Amino acid sequence: MKTRVALASLMFVTFLPSQAFSAISLSWADDSDISATQKGTIGQMLASETEAPPLALSPDEVTLSEKGDGPLEIQILRMDHDAWTPVSGLELKSPTFENLSFRTDADGKTSLPGCLNSGGDVNWTAELSNEKFKIARSSHENYSIHFGTPCHGTAEIRFKSETNAGQVLGIWQVAQHAHDKLKEAVRMDFWKARLNFIWPAQADYYMFGEVHLTRGDHWDVIGHEMGHGIYDMAKIGAFGGGQHKIDECYSPELALSEGWASFFSAWVTLDLADADAHFEFMVPRRAPIRIENVPLDVCRGERNEWRVSSFFWDLVDLHADGETSTESFARIWNTLLNKNVSKTSAARVQLEKAGFDAALMATVWDLNF
Repeated sequence: MKTRVALASLMFVTFLPSQAFSAISLSWADDSDISATQKGTIGQMLASETEAPPLALSPDEVTLSEKGDGPLEIQILRMDHDAWTPVSGLELKSPTFENLSFRTDADGKTSLPGCLNSGGDVNWTAELSNEKFKIARSSHENYSIHFGTPCHGTAEIRFKSETNAGQVLGIWQVAQHAHDKLKEAVRMDFWKARLNFIWPAQADYYMFGEVHLTRGDHWDVIGHEMGHGIYDMAKIGAFGGGQHKIDECYSPELALSEGWASFFSAWVTLDLADADAHFEFMVPRRAPIRIENVPLDVCRGERNEWRVSSFFWDLVDLHADGETSTESFARIWNTLLNKNVSKTSAARVQLEKAGFDAALMATVWDLNF
C-alpha cells in the first residue's frame, strides 16, 4: 500500500509519501502509513527515482558440478526467509543455442539435453520480462541476469535476498507466482497490457500501468501494489482519495481499493488455512498486520481498508473463526469482474445476486464490520 492517484479508470497512483493526486476528483490520498521507506516530496519522486543499480545483474553464488556426460541441469534459487526458494518462469537464452530458450520450472530448474553437442562453456542471459510483466529500472531500461556454466553437469545459481539482483528476483517471484495463481483460477482476458514493475523507486505506488517499489524483498508490499494494477485492469471497483491510515476510517471507495489490494496480496502468498494469517512489512507502526484477527481498536465499518481486506479474506480462507465460508477466489473474481463497484457493500450485493449464501454473507459481514 502506498499513496495513490486515480487517473481515469486505468490509472491509480499509490504514493507512499504524503499525497496522491486524482485527475478525476482532484482529491489527495495520503498513504505514507503503509511504509517507512519513502523519500522526498511527490515532485521529487516523480522527477527521479533513487540510485540506479546496473541493468546487467549477476548471481551471488554459482556452484558447478561437471560430473558425467549427461545434459546440463540448471537450478536458479533466491534466499527468502532463510531458505533457498526456486525462481520459476525465467527464459534462459544463449548464443550457443540460437533461437532456443529454456524456461525454469516450479523448482527453478531447466534441463538442456543438447548442450553436450556444442562443447565449451555457455554464457546465459535471462531477461526479466515476458508478455504480461517486466521488472525494470525505468520504462525503457530492463533488467537481465547473466551467468556462465559448463556444457554438462549441474549448475546451481543462487541470489541473496537483499542484493540488487536478489531484490529484482524477489519482485519477479511475487509477480510470477501471482500470474500463475490467476491463470490457474480465472480467465486471463482482462490482462491486456504488460504490467511494469519499476525498482528502485522513491516510494511504493501504482500509476499508468506501472508498479513502483522501494524494495524487492517486501513480498506483501509488492503483492499489494500489484493488486492495484490487477484491480485496475479487471475493473473490479472504484478508487478513492483522501487521507487514510490502515486502522482509521475514511471514504468507502478508498477503503475498497486499498483493502482489495491487500486481500489480493494475501491470496497470492498466505496460507488459506493459517489461523494467524498476517502481513510482515506493511505499516511498520502496526506490523504484523493480521488479516485473520483484526485488532479491536481498528475502526469498524466498510470505510476501513483493514476490515475490507479481512472481509474478502474470510470469504475464501479455510480457517473457521466464527464463519465457515470457503468460497473460491475465482467465484468472487468472476462476480466482480468489470463491475466497477463503488464500495464493499455494493460488492456484497453483487455477490449475493450471484448466488452467494445470504445468511453466510451476513455472518462474515457482521464479524468484520
